Amino acid sequence: MVKTQVNDGYRIAELLASEITGHEGILAPLSVGDADPDVTPTEDGALTYHILHAANDDDVAAVYAHPKHIRVVIETATAAAPAAKAVADTDIRLCSDSPVQSSERPAMIITSGAEIKRFLPVLESLATAIIAENTDWY
Repeated sequence: MVKTQVNDGYRIAELLASEITGHEGILAPLSVGDADPDVTPTEDGALTYHILHAANDDDVAAVYAHPKHIRVVIETATAAAPAAKAVADTDIRLCSDSPVQSSERPAMIITSGAEIKRFLPVLESLATAIIAENTDWY
């Protein structure tokens, strides 16, 4: 049996986009926007796409492709604290040296395709926080 671990930033970003667009329930309102299918990962991170929520006109998060990982930066203050708390309950790493890192815009590093599934609770916390803020959305 061949063991393959996906640790290419472009491919990890694709896997995350598939998870976002393929879920129902609390993640159903999330979508991928402004995707760049021709993005080339860079050391500083190339903007690959935004994560959007149907209840919110603003970007929820931005996904940047690096050669061996992706960086997900929370773009909405509403979801920053819930996302940071959700990350603390996983083995997903918070990025401390991101150029856009702040307490209002936490950045997370996903280093493999396997970590995508462990990142789903963070996405769920984002979606829940946005729905709670937009109670008239439903």
